[in-house]
Amino acid sequence: MSVTASDVVRGVAVLDGLLYVVCELSAAIHVFDTKTYNRLDDIKVLNMDDPNDIAACTKTHQLYVADCRTDKPDCVGCLWKVTPSGKVTRWLLRGGLSPYSLSIRNGRILVTPLHAKQLLIFNDQQQFKQKIPMPPRTEPRHAVETGHRTVIVCHWGRRKGTNLFQIGEFDFSGNSVNTFCATDDINDFPHVCLDLSGRVLVVDGWNSRVILLNKDLQLIPFQLR
Repeated sequence: MSVTASDVVRGVAVLDGLLYVVCELSAAIHVFDTKTYNRLDDIKVLNMDDPNDIAACTKTHQLYVADCRTDKPDCVGCLWKVTPSGKVTRWLLRGGLSPYSLSIRNGRILVTPLHAKQLLIFNDQQQFKQKIPMPPRTEPRHAVETGHRTVIVCHWGRRKGTNLFQIGEFDFSGNSVNTFCATDDINDFPHVCLDLSGRVLVVDGWNSRVILLNKDLQLIPFQLR
């Protein structure tokens, strides 16, 4: 399974036995078979500029792509809602916000806007449901919703006078519940997900590793084999 040598993979999602991949500065979603890992086709998204993340909604069998130019602060991004058959709908966030990343849980779409210090939750009908304010000194990069009205957030933040990349758990009012800080640097574009038992997996591409945390955001030593 491969994309072209010049592609920088930004996000992946699995839906109905197929793997969907978005790459930096690409207007296509690459489709692979999860059994054979053969590349099947591309879904072309006209006017998609710089996809930064992708997530699948198993409830509606649709894909959502965060399209955001991080190198152009004045450029307003959008979300793309895409069906596996290739039907595309553009979705602009209110207030000129650009979606940096997103995740989906039980049909609820959690969007992390760029430079906004807030998280936004929508239902699968694109109806706004919840805004979660983030502390003033945080810079959220990616977030996932848990099953007990909290969110796990990868973010820059201050700790003991130093700006560090952290994994934090926050309630829906933006209050900190737990925090994990690595002893070394985590990259600027981490991705986080939860397994079936609620443990937290953090993709740290900068260091070519996956960090595993328990429900209390305590490190669980393990090594990918």
